[in-house]
Amino acid sequence: MTTFKNEFSWSKSRDDIFHKCQRQYYYHYYASWGGWQRNADERTRKIYVLKKLTNQHLWMGDKVHQAVRLVLEAYRKEMPIMPEDQMVERMLDNMRVDFRNSRDGLHWKNPQTCGLYEHEYQSELSDEEWKKIAKHVEDCIRNFYHSSVFEEIKAIPVDRWLAVEELANFHLSELKVYVSIDFAFRRDDGVTIYDWKSGSSVNYDQDLQMACYGWYAWQKWNVDPKSIRLVEVNLNNMDTVTYDVRGVNLEKIQKRIFNSVQDMQFLLEDIGNNQGSEARFALTEDDRFCNFCNFRKVCPKWKEEPISSEAEPTHNAQPKAKTDSIKTSS
Repeated sequence: MTTFKNEFSWSKSRDDIFHKCQRQYYYHYYASWGGWQRNADERTRKIYVLKKLTNQHLWMGDKVHQAVRLVLEAYRKEMPIMPEDQMVERMLDNMRVDFRNSRDGLHWKNPQTCGLYEHEYQSELSDEEWKKIAKHVEDCIRNFYHSSVFEEIKAIPVDRWLAVEELANFHLSELKVYVSIDFAFRRDDGVTIYDWKSGSSVNYDQDLQMACYGWYAWQKWNVDPKSIRLVEVNLNNMDTVTYDVRGVNLEKIQKRIFNSVQDMQFLLEDIGNNQGSEARFALTEDDRFCNFCNFRKVCPKWKEEPISSEAEPTHNAQPKAKTDSIKTSS
């Protein structure tokens, strides 16, 4: 049987979690490790299941990304593209299954089954709010089908396509760094990467994101990092924003990443084997991060100190949504 090792790597999302809450970081990357195994102890298994939870916003984004990926992969393989209405219904059917499985707690039996934060922590959403979630996914999918961006992509020869929904990695010295690429193609003078958004965009750390794309493109596609262009496409309103690596101080970003790694590894007891103990990872003092953390059921701060905040979820009511809440608008 193959034995997996919890190897240290770096990503922008890992850095984000570390700076929000070191304890959440520990639960996510260390305490959950091995929780998928049948012989995992009860607490490790529990933390692993909690790690796999998603929330309404990530869930919506995932379904939109799935739809776009299916469309683009079919086009690349010269297969018939699923008609718009059929794709919408397919994704909504998937959401109905996810919703029922999550509501019934099936993710505790099979962690690969969708588990929604809103169900796990009884964060109340009305039927109307669940319907809005479904309508949002439908609108984003329909917007993509009718977008000028899709027409532009179809005009690009498929032999210039470089990536479709790919989780990739590159190396800075010996450090493995992960990047997520939604769609990329080769231009005559460089590479363009599309980044699909399905909700409001928070434009922060763009220099960091662009630097990572640049280094990856250099190692993977042998192009000048400065030739990378990122096009952020919001499928909710079809706004687009373009960024490029020119003007990004790559040396400064690299130093920032290595400093982040140093901070993370400083808390480990055994850097060589990437091992640490829970007590070394501090609890956040910012309660805003606690209110929507997947690990509230195991975190001592939540258990011992009730969190008071205007943004606090509702804990004493079951979600009211029914299995037929997710419908098409037709």
